[in-house]
Formats: sequence, C-alpha cells, structure tokens
Amino acid sequence: MTKEEKKVFVSGLMASVTVSIFDKIDSGDIPEEWDGIELRWYLAEKLGQQTVSPTNFYTKGRKRDYDNAVLVSGVL
Repeated sequence: MTKEEKKVFVSGLMASVTVSIFDKIDSGDIPEEWDGIELRWYLAEKLGQQTVSPTNFYTKGRKRDYDNAVLVSGVL
C-alpha cells in the first residue's frame, strides 16, 4: 500500500466506526452518564471488532511480525 492508500484506508475505517457510534448515541443506546472513560472503552471495543483474528492461519505470521515491528519501532 502506498502512503495515500494507507491514509484512505484508515480514514474510511475510522469514518465507519464513527458513524456506527454516532448512530448508537443518537438512538439512545449509549447511556447518558457515560463520559470520556466509558466512551474510550467503547471506542476501543468497536475498533477491536474491525480486526482480523490473529489465530487465523493466514494472519499468524503477520501478527507476529506486526508485534515485533511495534516493539522495535516504538510506534505505540
């Protein structure tokens, strides 16, 4: 993927999750008393639902390589 393709992918994924969460807020499914803490947890869960399972045979090696790259680069 080029840098631009990566940006488009991330933007589209985030927009999809954002719309989904906004719909839940508008419909009243998200409790009124939730603030930034609960919303961060919810956002993390929603984004987690968008991932590919690392137990999938195809992704096992890629996940290991990803974990190593994150550790070495300090990107997080």
